[in-house]
Amino acid sequence: MKRLFLFLLALTACQISRANHWVPNPYQFADNMNVIAVVEINGTEQSNANLELGAFCDGECRGSEMLSFYPSLDRFMIFLTLYGQYGHEFDFRLYDHGTEREYDFDCENSITFVPNQIIGGLSDPYVFSFTGDVFTISVNVIPEDGGTITGAGMYFPGDQCALSATPNQGFRFVEWQENGMTLSTEIDYGFIVESDHDITAVFERDGYTIDAEADPTEGGTITGTGFYDTGTVCTLTAIENVGYSFINWTEGQTVVSEDPTISFNVESNRRLVAHFEHIVYHIHLEINPEEGGAVMGDGDYHYGDTARLQAAAAPDFYFIHWEEDGEVVSTSAEYSFAVDSNRNLTALFALDCYLVEAEVDPAEGGSVIGAGNYINGTSCTLEAEARQGYAFVNWTENGEVVSTQPTFSFIVEANHHLVAHFEHVVYHITISAEPEIGGAVIGGGDFFYGETCVVEALPAHNYDFDRWKENGGTVSIDPTFSFVVMRDRNLVARFVYFDGVEDIENAGYIAYCENHHIVLTSPDGEMIIPEMVVDLQGRNVNNNNLTAGIYLVRIEGTAIKVVVRR
Repeated sequence: MKRLFLFLLALTACQISRANHWVPNPYQFADNMNVIAVVEINGTEQSNANLELGAFCDGECRGSEMLSFYPSLDRFMIFLTLYGQYGHEFDFRLYDHGTEREYDFDCENSITFVPNQIIGGLSDPYVFSFTGDVFTISVNVIPEDGGTITGAGMYFPGDQCALSATPNQGFRFVEWQENGMTLSTEIDYGFIVESDHDITAVFERDGYTIDAEADPTEGGTITGTGFYDTGTVCTLTAIENVGYSFINWTEGQTVVSEDPTISFNVESNRRLVAHFEHIVYHIHLEINPEEGGAVMGDGDYHYGDTARLQAAAAPDFYFIHWEEDGEVVSTSAEYSFAVDSNRNLTALFALDCYLVEAEVDPAEGGSVIGAGNYINGTSCTLEAEARQGYAFVNWTENGEVVSTQPTFSFIVEANHHLVAHFEHVVYHITISAEPEIGGAVIGGGDFFYGETCVVEALPAHNYDFDRWKENGGTVSIDPTFSFVVMRDRNLVARFVYFDGVEDIENAGYIAYCENHHIVLTSPDGEMIIPEMVVDLQGRNVNNNNLTAGIYLVRIEGTAIKVVVRR
């Protein structure tokens, strides 16, 4: 079945370039089936390469293919691929590219679609049988490469058949024949069809054949061979395949040229040979360290040969890898490759040791150092470092905890695979109100590193929000305060009491500032409040002459609220 599939694939590839009359969409359906068949018309198996068979389902083309001659089978056959779904019913039609018409024939065949099924075989093909009132005009060409013919095909009685011959290069048309009798010497020949006809188009050569071959065949390719008119120039070029080099051209026993491209006037048939030779490549092997082991497989190779290298470790050593130009090319002691160049490889050995591997869980939790190869009996130290926002938990091996310290040391006597476990650090944001009756606070709680925390201060009646404090310092004067969590925090929302005291400025008083002192005066300059000590933000009032309440003054155009408590 595999050979048949490859054979069908090759045949399909050959037919893709031909322009079919019906063109199905092979991507419309996921499934296909194949039919290996011949075509009969009125009981006669057809050998007309102009015939195209089309498969249809509900009027839609689901596959089409040309009737083609296959020398290995010595038969004109069709390898048809159908596209559809299980149970679809197919009927079939014929189109003749020679006469450019679709035939109104009756077809005895109907196929039900079964995915991946193959109907017919190379030795017992399926038969598509058509019937209709038609005559066949077939044309043979002598010699076969003399030229091409158009107009052959099937015709209805009374149709006009127009045959036309086109000589190939180096040929000329001679005549049309039937049953050994000359019908016409004109290159175009027409007649009314009243019966079947088997006509021959006769050509003859007009020049010489230049042939050439490669020795050995796989050494290269040659361009320029073919049929040439007498006196024309032929240019032959020998093209080396990879791994071969050109030597010379010979004709018989005579060396003609050592140039891969030669030109000459064509005066006779000629047969030349392009000689190539296989390039030899050298594979050189080294050992590091020299006492580490032995290697095999070095030497001379032809292009495409397979080099099989082997490395054997000496006692107390083990093989690490093959390397070339400092790059690792294989970790297997037995390394094979197709030779296409000179190569210099080194087998690297080391004293017997074990592999210590370490991984991180979760991957973003941190990093570890210290993993690698260790000589038997030496000490390995692994260090786990947590990334910001994570904390180290423990080391485990095969699910068992082996250490709770980030630095873990042990004697290496076997291979190890350890896991460093980390956990997300949770930070607590504590919020409170000062005084507690001054208002409410929301937004605190537990957060992971990097999350955004939003806290909000809501003043109570007769209280006003003043600021957010942390460790005695101000962190925000906005009642809604957001920040990225990077540590534990203890935030205090400070509120201040007020009872609606009238704005002093609206009462007609004037305020000015001297050396952090606020002085209130009336419009005529009379000092109302002799002196009031206050910081630049209106806090820490130190004046015993004011009654409790809230005072609003304006310094250099900026309103400052002064709170006095008793």
